[in-house]
Amino acid sequence: VDLTQYYTFATSGQYTDLVNSPYSFARTTDLAKLYGLSTVWDGTASTLTPFPTAQPRTGLLTRAAFLISGTEYSDPIIKGKNVRFNVLCQVLPPPPPTVNVVPVREDSTHTTRWLVEQATAGTSSNPAQCLQCHGSMNPLGFVSEDYDSLGRYRTHELKFDDTTGVQNGSVPVNTPDVGALFPGDTQLLQDAVALDAYIAQLGMGQRCMAVQYFRYAFGRQEVPAQDGCTLESMRQTVANDTLLQMFAATTAQRQFLYRQVQ
Repeated sequence: VDLTQYYTFATSGQYTDLVNSPYSFARTTDLAKLYGLSTVWDGTASTLTPFPTAQPRTGLLTRAAFLISGTEYSDPIIKGKNVRFNVLCQVLPPPPPTVNVVPVREDSTHTTRWLVEQATAGTSSNPAQCLQCHGSMNPLGFVSEDYDSLGRYRTHELKFDDTTGVQNGSVPVNTPDVGALFPGDTQLLQDAVALDAYIAQLGMGQRCMAVQYFRYAFGRQEVPAQDGCTLESMRQTVANDTLLQMFAATTAQRQFLYRQVQ
């Protein structure tokens, strides 16, 4: 919230500023510590604290809110799904009722990425069974595997005994992957910082932000045949103008002024 408010009201920020921001906006010592910082933000524009250069982060996808899993290990599948659904506004079909769900079982010698790849590789008779969907989600989560389940930057993944909780291993993380943001996309992304920048460069994030804000402002799902012109106007505004201009222009739309409120 502070990130968005800063680039909306404190400065004339655009979507690209939002997703490439080098500042932490951490208001608690716990969050600042996760980011490798010793100071919290007091809410003023003059005291913005950049992320440490030794722990690269930018924008949205490397913030703790996108990374925390609630367990001792990261969850690249959920991270990738969040990017695909919520940042790109793309949808995938539900898994077929006959799919054989293989749980990810951690061990002391392999990365979570490797284990997820094995669990979602399908079967010898139907190797594409899982990857039809996981091939679109997993890579978008793998690129942020240089952050742990609390959102802390790392170069090695710590492994733990599942009974005692004692650390029993450490393996180098592996982040580069092809995100396949659109059909035929072969761009290799080194990490989540690169993914943030790539989403903004392609204009896909701007388009999704317009859709998400439409749903929030109008209180309903969009109907392409009915709302296409409104959505395109919002997309062009968020792509070319400031965030504040996009928010303000939306409230001037006739559909917004006469929307049904429950």
